[in-house]
Amino acid sequence: MFTVSDSFKSFAQKMERDLEARYPNVLRGIENISIGRNKDKSSGNAGTYKLGPVAKQSGLFLSYDSKAKSYVANPKFDAIEYLNPPQVAAFIQDSLAAGKKEEEIKAKINQYMYYDKAKQKYVVVPTVDSIPGATVDAILGSTAIPYWNIGFMNKVFKQPFAPSYAKNLVSEESFGNPWADVISVFTEAFEGFGRISNTARGTVEMNNSNPVTNEMGQIVEDVVNIAVDYESNIEEQMRAASQPGNFLSGMAIADRERYAKMVIERIHDALIIYGNTEAGFNGLLNVATGGVTNYTGTPFSTIVAGASTTKGADIVEALNQIIGDFLQQNKYMPSEIRINVSTAVMRALTSTVYSKTYNPASPMEVISGRFDAANGLGGGVQSCAWKLVADPMLDPGTPFNSSSADYMIITAPSVRSAFEDQQGLVIAPNILDSFIVPPLYQRGGLLYTMYKRVAGIIAPIEHTVKVYAGVGVQ
Repeated sequence: MFTVSDSFKSFAQKMERDLEARYPNVLRGIENISIGRNKDKSSGNAGTYKLGPVAKQSGLFLSYDSKAKSYVANPKFDAIEYLNPPQVAAFIQDSLAAGKKEEEIKAKINQYMYYDKAKQKYVVVPTVDSIPGATVDAILGSTAIPYWNIGFMNKVFKQPFAPSYAKNLVSEESFGNPWADVISVFTEAFEGFGRISNTARGTVEMNNSNPVTNEMGQIVEDVVNIAVDYESNIEEQMRAASQPGNFLSGMAIADRERYAKMVIERIHDALIIYGNTEAGFNGLLNVATGGVTNYTGTPFSTIVAGASTTKGADIVEALNQIIGDFLQQNKYMPSEIRINVSTAVMRALTSTVYSKTYNPASPMEVISGRFDAANGLGGGVQSCAWKLVADPMLDPGTPFNSSSADYMIITAPSVRSAFEDQQGLVIAPNILDSFIVPPLYQRGGLLYTMYKRVAGIIAPIEHTVKVYAGVGVQ
């Protein structure tokens, strides 16, 4: 399913297990997925990976500064299986041996269709037995219901997919050149100090002063190409164009593109959180100041399962400590914080009560009131806006997190500064958001390729990313 450069082989194995676990039919809907840095070599493109010069100048669609949206779509699968019963094969052989013509033999063979629930596909069976006339025009042969006697709801129920909210933690930024091999961010640091003197004349102190200077720095990251191939066969395109009122064929074609986009975004989300150390691709777990911090308090799932009558209060106290530590490390400068938690933490925050005796509010309601941006923390310090979401990708026992402990990630995307307020402090470079090259003829249809070009997380300010392990489950 995956075609990757050498440095992404380990990541591809984990990503494939993740897609198979969450999207069982993904292998049927996607022709191929490719991941690699632009400088990695691939067949047919010397010096680049899956993105040669022809693709750059002949794209069907290009967007490199738009925000990614969440999509859901129905996976493509081979819908029909044709059987060849032995009795039919014997009938054909006997007829040919008897000197009968091909047209005469075909006239005596009928076909019927039924839906195999276990295989999730329609099965076509040839037979030499007669079939009742009413079923010849039935959409499902085994139902014996004529097509014109069926009423249809013009609505398609699509397979649901659990989304990831990794992009809640970062700022997606474009970098001007969608075909760049590397991207760069500039930094500025200051040094020097003033002095205090009670004299108005020059002194040795003034001669030995340290004047203010500033130094410019640069952060450089490699660009990675993510590509997904998907097909659109000629037959369904003809049906969509030539059959008035046929909304299914057109929807199936459109959903395939949306599904490919969803898979690309899923891969990008995994890279945002976990990165890929083999390729030097930084994720949030890599750039967190001090690395991943093991939570030493009582896991929230243990609190929920306990006998305490103040479970919500215990959870609020613990989360207040976590958020308070993060804000203190950042000198209470953040004007906004973003928090992604596992589903175990979200359950503890929303499904328990603060106190069985005194307050039925959930921990989430209590914390939301305390950290509301409209409220002050006292002493002239304004509290920061915050957003907390549940991200299944942080759960334990998943392809990217094989340990028994979940993750909680906190970021500060913006800060108030005495020198100059700053935003976008945790950057997920989105060099090329979506790019589709002209289709190629493949077997019975057209093969499309969708690209996305990204780079590793850039967090130039210390302490703006904090990762805990084991807050919900240990």
